Amino acid sequence: MESFSLHQSHGSFQEAISPITVLKRNASIFVSLLFFYAVILILLSISLKMNGGNLSYSLDDTFIHMAIAKHLVVNGVWGVTPYEFSSSSSSPLYTLLLAASFYCFSTNMLMPLILNILLSTLLLFLIDDLLVKQNLSFGEKLFSLMVFVFFMPLPILTVMGMEHILHTLVTILFVYVSARTIHKTTIKRMRYVKLLLFAALLTSSRYEGLFIVIPVCILFFVRKKILSGFLLGAVSILPILIYGIISLKAGSYWLPNSVLLKGQGVSLLSVDGIKNLYERPLLIFSQAPWLFSLSIFVFTLGVIRHYALKLSIWSTGQLMIFIFLIGVLFHLEFARVGWAYRYEAYLMALGIVVLAMYSKETLAIIYERLDLQQKLIAGFLILILTLPIVGRGVVSLIKSPIASKNIYEQQFQMGRFLKTHYNKQPVLATDIGAINFLADLACLDFIGLGSIEIAKARREGRFDQAFVKNIVDQKGIRIAVVYDYEFIQNQPEWKKVAEWKIADNKITASDNVSFYATNKNEVAQLLSNLHSFEHELPSTVKVSYY
Repeated sequence: MESFSLHQSHGSFQEAISPITVLKRNASIFVSLLFFYAVILILLSISLKMNGGNLSYSLDDTFIHMAIAKHLVVNGVWGVTPYEFSSSSSSPLYTLLLAASFYCFSTNMLMPLILNILLSTLLLFLIDDLLVKQNLSFGEKLFSLMVFVFFMPLPILTVMGMEHILHTLVTILFVYVSARTIHKTTIKRMRYVKLLLFAALLTSSRYEGLFIVIPVCILFFVRKKILSGFLLGAVSILPILIYGIISLKAGSYWLPNSVLLKGQGVSLLSVDGIKNLYERPLLIFSQAPWLFSLSIFVFTLGVIRHYALKLSIWSTGQLMIFIFLIGVLFHLEFARVGWAYRYEAYLMALGIVVLAMYSKETLAIIYERLDLQQKLIAGFLILILTLPIVGRGVVSLIKSPIASKNIYEQQFQMGRFLKTHYNKQPVLATDIGAINFLADLACLDFIGLGSIEIAKARREGRFDQAFVKNIVDQKGIRIAVVYDYEFIQNQPEWKKVAEWKIADNKITASDNVSFYATNKNEVAQLLSNLHSFEHELPSTVKVSYY
């Protein structure tokens, strides 16, 4: 694949090195980057103001990556805590990149943000290069890049500090190189080697990468490139197998706990399982109408290109459309949407890029062949389908700083409290990211993402009130910082000492986080610690004692 660096001039040597010429030829990417950086600055300014000048991310999951990276660098342990292995990351590649950043620079709050700004910049350069290959004008490229920034939404995912920018970058690279490779009747060796590399990076950036690799393998098989298809599949699975072997040797599952506990299983051995095959996509589309709208746009683009432009399925654009649509189907069956718009972000990005690359000719055909009434109807339908996508972009911009404030007021303060009063001690918790990045805890995760004992009990149907009591006693846990789940509230020997409540909650599982003493001897000490820390809490956090 050609480099996606600044585009070379075709004029004289003097013209090629002229700053003005470079600026003209790359004006769309420069303007887009300025817009992107400006939105980032605005979001950070609002967030910092809300959080008293303190940086916080809008998901506790970001801190899970940070905690694992920190303990890998400082303690040599791949785990949320420094004391044991935990299979808590479904993006090993991103966690390793974050660990490398911590190692090379310092273990601090800024690294996920800096890393994502760099990845986002590369992503925009890549998209601009793909648009240049389609001979789009300055205005067309600029409009496409702005749409991408706003509707992915790129700034929100950047300040979130998670792996989704990396996943999107590798997804678009993989899909484009796949389409270019399959388009040709003969496979170029170096292009195929790049494809294998991108496949490995894709599945190690997020396991949903398999949803994109599988349709590419199918296309190789249909193209009668059987060996190429099998080799691609094997290479894409290799990072998952390597991680799985390491995880199994450490006593965990071969898949990350987050995938096993959050993922969606499919059963073909029952009537309900078969029924779910077609009901679940409809349900997920109802939860993410923006993905439905985008899928309709891309599907329609493919149909018009095939019948009006007489383009073969083996053309690069049609192949990209096919990969996107099959990827959407796999995601609807096996994965989730929503929760800060991040799970389906790679599909939104890929769909927008496909539309930007190949819509120009299609729109021209529609304009030429439809009469005025038909154009008005088509325009109305496009407007209706666009509304959910626009709404997603607007709402995400509004929610992001508030979500950051929620995490700062709840999980971040939990981490500060535990670091001050319970550092290096055993604790039961429900949100394990910020507390384990800020403090060194022997943390037992009530949900199971960071504790294999809990994950196994949940999957095996053994997780109940008695199990919680036994494992807490076994590990010598004296306090719990948790949400009021049933198995917590009904523990007869536990005493709820206090509760912190945040306002205008957009992202955390509950407005309230509770502090429990797991035995009567700990009540007085926990109460004293909470009182001494109360003055350090943001004024917007409401404290209640019991």
